[in-house]
Amino acid sequence: MKKIEIKGKQVEIIENLSETKINKFELILLNYYNEFDNEIDRFVNVLSLASNLSIDEVEELDLDLFKDLVTSLNINDLDELQELPTTDFVFDGITYNRVKNINEVKLTVKEMRLLQNAISLNKNKFVGILASIIYIPTGENLTEESISKRKEILENNMSMGYIIPFLIKVKDLNGLQPK
Repeated sequence: MKKIEIKGKQVEIIENLSETKINKFELILLNYYNEFDNEIDRFVNVLSLASNLSIDEVEELDLDLFKDLVTSLNINDLDELQELPTTDFVFDGITYNRVKNINEVKLTVKEMRLLQNAISLNKNKFVGILASIIYIPTGENLTEESISKRKEILENNMSMGYIIPFLIKVKDLNGLQPK
């Protein structure tokens, strides 16, 4: 998070989408792809979500500062955020092992079915499912129940830096073929 001062108020703003939790990332993208009357409205909403500023406060920003802050989010350029953490994800004393190698992201039929089921329920909220397929605690199996349990934990606690490289590999889900 980047901290800046605007009109005497300390403001935290997401400096890089890779530091954002999965649930916040999905909310930002949902707003980014929503229908708005114009681009300014779109980015006012996105910037409000990416900071601790209200929509009214975002609308009061100097236009140059607004442009700089929106540009710093890199929403359109996830490809620049491909550096994968070298460690597994640890939360609440549980280690979630990365079971997929980024250079060999190949989904099984079961994994693809689980992903497509999640997307059919809500096409804007599948990143937690993807994370739950890729990061599994030692000794746990890949079942719909275990994925559902992990999904909420990972959505609320895992930063996108752990999953963006995999998301880039599977971003065109309609073109995915199980390997």
